[in-house]
Amino acid sequence: MKKLLKVLGIALCLILVISLLTGCVKKEEVEVEAEKIVADLEEKVETDLTTKQEEKKIERGIWANDVYTNDFAGITFNLPSGWKYSSDEEIAEMMNIGVDLLNEDQKELAKIAEQTSLYDMVAQDPTTGTSVMVMFEKTAIKVTTDFYIDKLKSGLEDVDSLNYSIGDVTTDNIAGETYTVLSTTVPAYNMVQKYYIKPEGNYFVVVLFTYLEGKAELNSILGNFE
Repeated sequence: MKKLLKVLGIALCLILVISLLTGCVKKEEVEVEAEKIVADLEEKVETDLTTKQEEKKIERGIWANDVYTNDFAGITFNLPSGWKYSSDEEIAEMMNIGVDLLNEDQKELAKIAEQTSLYDMVAQDPTTGTSVMVMFEKTAIKVTTDFYIDKLKSGLEDVDSLNYSIGDVTTDNIAGETYTVLSTTVPAYNMVQKYYIKPEGNYFVVVLFTYLEGKAELNSILGNFE
């Protein structure tokens, strides 16, 4: 980084030297201006680095009085009447990891999330099977939302046992936040799945809605987010 600043400083000095040779400015003014420009560049780089370091860290959400909150994702979900949410043990089973690791503090959970998908919240209506899942995924390289969705489509299409039907990609809001939405169905089970996706830092936040056709009103479920 310092080498880059030095090169930029030299380049700017050369521009000012050209002005000096054409009689536009004095030598002393060139030196002062060059030093000022380099100092400004260094300050900008330091500010950019600090900003990156202060980016939100991934963390698990919490349940309190049947309200789920995750500050990293900017999501609050009020559990509908009659619904149940999954315990840490049940989520650990879904993630195929030991519950002893899942129960570690926020930093340990962040280490897990750096290498795999993190299933953070699962809530379900036990009478209909309608469910909401919040998960985070860190990709191996920085990719666009469109690229992520294309890979998600390919992955779903490869699940021969379910024979997914892939629908349109649209946009929708969850509590005022815009998400890209991939709609899918599993005709054999009369099941609908909608993937609400948005990038957040180095991760993708995915809110997955699963329900049987005719058994749930998606807008009603979305109304529980704030």
